[in-house]
Amino acid sequence: MSRFDTLAPQWDTNPVRAALGTGVADAMRREVPFAPDWRIMDFGAGTGLVTLRLLDSVAEVVAVDCSTGMLDVLDDKLSAAGLTQVTTHRVDLTRAAWDGEPVDAVVSSMTLHHIADVPALLARLVGAVKPGGWLALADLDAEDGSFHGPDVDDVHHQGFQRETMAAWLRAAGCGEVRVADAHRVTRPDVHGIPRTYGVFVAVGRR
Repeated sequence: MSRFDTLAPQWDTNPVRAALGTGVADAMRREVPFAPDWRIMDFGAGTGLVTLRLLDSVAEVVAVDCSTGMLDVLDDKLSAAGLTQVTTHRVDLTRAAWDGEPVDAVVSSMTLHHIADVPALLARLVGAVKPGGWLALADLDAEDGSFHGPDVDDVHHQGFQRETMAAWLRAAGCGEVRVADAHRVTRPDVHGIPRTYGVFVAVGRR
């Protein structure tokens, strides 16, 4: 069982995460021309904190995650709300390409810093998007490691330099690349001291 499977039942109780989901979804709507007939993928969807906030902008969301626990929580939320526009898929796209129908856009929030080989993943995400489709990827600005601390073994990057993420998107085949502010997270660091961390959204078009 992964750390995220264990944390899933309590994940949504943290108001900082809820505010982050709202901030990221709002930033994505500012940067991407979502349309009512679009089918999009949320990579690393977790419990759906971004998925559900984008649902009123598109027709359907394919929620992808490798954590069964997280998707179980999302499935329960969908069932309770009677929502049928979201389908959940337990898939590890770091190991295999998306084998479903191409989507109009891929979004992702706070997942890439958990991925060892981000450029390889970006190539797969671009491959999941229709020609002319969009990617909108939100993650941490480069930080000093205090966001998660040294004891979390599934973190591969202490945030990212924005210009690095933009270059990776271009190398993966995206044009119209830009990076914008998405949100600011204020939370105690590993020493219990309140800190504020920047979150960006990097956008590109296939």
